[in-house]
Amino acid sequence: MIIVIISIHQFQDNIKSENLKLIQYNNYQESKLYNQTPYVVIGSYSDEFQFFYSIIIFLQIKLFQYLMVLTLVSYKICPYVVRVASALFYKNIPFDIKYIDLNDRPEWFNKISPLEKVPILIVDENKVLFESNVILDYVDAISPPSIQPIDHFERALARAKQEFAGEIQSVLSAFKYAKTPEKIDELKADLKWYFEKLEPWLQSKYLLGDQIGLADFSYAPLFTQIKAMSPLLKYDAYEGFPKTKQYGIELLSLEAVQKALVPNFEELIIEKIAQLGGYLQK
Repeated sequence: MIIVIISIHQFQDNIKSENLKLIQYNNYQESKLYNQTPYVVIGSYSDEFQFFYSIIIFLQIKLFQYLMVLTLVSYKICPYVVRVASALFYKNIPFDIKYIDLNDRPEWFNKISPLEKVPILIVDENKVLFESNVILDYVDAISPPSIQPIDHFERALARAKQEFAGEIQSVLSAFKYAKTPEKIDELKADLKWYFEKLEPWLQSKYLLGDQIGLADFSYAPLFTQIKAMSPLLKYDAYEGFPKTKQYGIELLSLEAVQKALVPNFEELIIEKIAQLGGYLQK
């Protein structure tokens, strides 16, 4: 029997058959890769015909992915867009990006975005997805192998931790609008509270282990914003949280995250705080 196991790293660049390594085991458990997210099991086959047929089907999926037309509608400093763009770049999925001004939303955008928020992902020019975590699920689904846990509970827990990232994002966004030093101090305490919860989760390089997972892309924008605002915050947000600090360093070092940011991202964050009349600019 042939068990087909393919590492995600073999598909991070365009498919190259010479880099495709297949491993033969008598059973799946013997492979010692059971339930590990960096691998996908395409199937088990009793003969070579079934084996090569599975490869053809897999390559058809990849071809379908590259033939799709994806357009990500974005605001240049939106953290939720950074989530999606990072995942698209990481999975090497071709897409176009269209920027809009949220202070002057075009009518076409309001018609197709139910919440009139970014990001939205336009698929094949006539279908629209909204909400960043939902779009992340779609991105993962159309680009096998998945980078989500196989186990149902672990996958649900990972999704819950993605929602937790959204709570931290609300605090970081509030820093930009804060008008008094008292509000800034309150937000610092809030951020510390969330980091106290996050720190024990970080027992490995990434949120769920040594290999990056889909949930990590929900956290990446948090660290891009803290880095951008650090000259104005004038305190070490990571004091007492060495694992959270290192986690941020790992995510910021990813090429996919860097590519998801516009060249003047940090300048635009500072400009936005000034436009809002935030206390951080005083």
